[in-house]
Amino acid sequence: LAYSVAAGNFSVNSAGFDVTTAGAVSGVTTLAMGGALSGVTTLGLSGSITGPTTVNTINGLIVNSGALSGITGYSQSSGDLAYAVAAGNFSVNSAGFDVTTAGAVSGVTTLGLNNQLTNSYANAAALNLTGAAAGITFTQTGGSVNFTLTGAINTNDWDISAAGALTGITGITNDGAYTQTGGGNFAVDSAGFDVTAAGAVSGVTTLAMGGALSGVTTLGLSGAITGPTTGNTINGLVINAGALSGITGLTMGGTLAMGTNNITMTGTLGATGARLTKGWFTDLEVTNSIVAAGGVTAKGSVVLGDGTVTGNQPMTIWLSNHSGATLSSGAIVIADLSDGTGVNNSFTQAAEASTATVLGILYDANCIANALCRIAIGGVVTVNLDTSISVYRGQHVVTSGTNAGRARGVTANGTSVPAPGASIGVWLENVNTGAGGGTARALLR
Repeated sequence: LAYSVAAGNFSVNSAGFDVTTAGAVSGVTTLAMGGALSGVTTLGLSGSITGPTTVNTINGLIVNSGALSGITGYSQSSGDLAYAVAAGNFSVNSAGFDVTTAGAVSGVTTLGLNNQLTNSYANAAALNLTGAAAGITFTQTGGSVNFTLTGAINTNDWDISAAGALTGITGITNDGAYTQTGGGNFAVDSAGFDVTAAGAVSGVTTLAMGGALSGVTTLGLSGAITGPTTGNTINGLVINAGALSGITGLTMGGTLAMGTNNITMTGTLGATGARLTKGWFTDLEVTNSIVAAGGVTAKGSVVLGDGTVTGNQPMTIWLSNHSGATLSSGAIVIADLSDGTGVNNSFTQAAEASTATVLGILYDANCIANALCRIAIGGVVTVNLDTSISVYRGQHVVTSGTNAGRARGVTANGTSVPAPGASIGVWLENVNTGAGGGTARALLR
């Protein structure tokens, strides 16, 4: 059937245009329809198909200016879905982007999200990054970046490659090494830096702290510890330029080696009930008397003096003053023989010439009545002389019969020999006393 009228239209009743047998309708430039076209196996057009651009273009799918909308689902069993528009974006509704079967989304250079990225996969790592530049970058212009981890970070490496700070961390457990290669500081909050498990902190060159360091079993440093030099350096101990001060006690289990240096102190060594067991000295110089409760053993000589002829000193004992008066040093004293009133271990003075009851010479400057005082019985001592009596070197020292507490001299040349037991020593000096008496040094023996 050839219809060749150029100016008119060939119209078919709206009940339908049915091609009941297989065939082709071709060469149609424009097909305007008010009903359904069915039974066509091949429709060849040299122009475009034009249909509604809203509500329904083809079976509920809307096609408008090249854009598809109204899509309720898409299924593709083979081939690739290629999105090659460089300038535009491939957007998915916020309801979700669901990959329902196992597979990988690859080749993505940037994944921009405005909500959470979640993964319910529990058999292996939920997020696996590989490659030389693998990593996660957090960029936050305001507020905080929250990083919540219920598992563990692989101990092989956790690298923060860009400068930044980790804050709000309540705890870090590490069974490997913590390495910091930058130029900044490793700062710990003043609440404390606690190493709760046995371990060693080593290789630290500088440790700056604002709080407490506790629980450390070994602290190995290649540099020096620097702390306050006044007030408190370590637990009340002050260390300044190598000097220790503020020491309230020192307990040692080893040897204190001072070398050729000195120990300077104003207190005592040892204490009552906590005596030092032994001491070795090259020289021992003391100001007051040495009290030896267990006796004195000398393997060498015992020198009473300072190495000069005028610095010689006596050996003394303690006795009680029973004279009834205050006596001065240098007085020659005798045993207390008062009938009925004598006291054991006491001394007095009397004007008795060359008495054999002589004990020695009073050494203390002022000895009050009934006080314990020192009596020189050996060595060199200064003795009070009798008035108007001269003494000479080598004469015996005996009591005076004229003045109580004063001594005189007696020769041993056969003309004037002292009575037995009356001599307590010899005079070391020639002294002409004159009318007022005087003193002379004598060697007691």
